[in-house]
Amino acid sequence: IGNGFQCTDDNECTRLGICHQCATCTNKPGSYMCTCNAGYRGDGKYLCLDINECSETPEVCFGLFRYKGCKNLPGTYTCLYNSDYTCNGEQCIANAACVNTAGSFFCDCGPGYSFSQNQCLDVDECATGHCSAYASCENLPGSFICACLAGFEGDGLVCENVDECAKEKRCHVNALCINVPGKYNCSCMVGYTGDDGVSQCTDVNECHVDNSDC
Repeated sequence: IGNGFQCTDDNECTRLGICHQCATCTNKPGSYMCTCNAGYRGDGKYLCLDINECSETPEVCFGLFRYKGCKNLPGTYTCLYNSDYTCNGEQCIANAACVNTAGSFFCDCGPGYSFSQNQCLDVDECATGHCSAYASCENLPGSFICACLAGFEGDGLVCENVDECAKEKRCHVNALCINVPGKYNCSCMVGYTGDDGVSQCTDVNECHVDNSDC
């Protein structure tokens, strides 16, 4: 719209009834577009028909506890549930607990399980890093066990390095104890020699080895 020298876009979406009542109008430069809302299909301008999710995708409600059926609604749907049961130990699948509510019940996967494909499947906590980086992890049905590795102490969820050098004499009397994560090393002091610093550190006779300073 305008005088020919200056033209301004006409927002057709402001006009009443430009699109179907179940559609959304999107203004564009010099034009517009009608799109059916979610749950409907059609050209958006003259026709938007309700999609029957219950008949087109029958599995839409499958796998839900207490599933009874599917009810189509304008533009959407709802899943129906049995409401006249109480827990008697038979309604729920394996590894799920039945919980009573007023006039109904629901099934709840126990700790260490997750609901998938209409089953309560064991959660592998070891695959999700529940234990300390310095611990081993053993997955169990519905649970797991963490155990600190050798050289560390704690509950397995938190493991701290054990300072073996501070606890007891582990090296030779003429050796130094060096603490490192998860273990310790023994090293003979300067002037002594030995294989491992644990069982033997023998005095080095420098006069026989090198007498250049004498």
